[in-house]
Amino acid sequence: MRHTTSGTSLRRPLAHEIIRAHGGEIRVESRPRRGTTFEVLLPLDEK
Repeated sequence: MRHTTSGTSLRRPLAHEIIRAHGGEIRVESRPRRGTTFEVLLPLDEK
């Protein structure tokens, strides 16, 4: 899924806390003139 936006967001710190609380992580790659990619990794529940 791709989502494009500009500017800054106060939601990112909240999203980061929620993802970490569930044992996940966020990876960020920023490329000049190409944009920033956020990758969200969450563990699978093996129940």
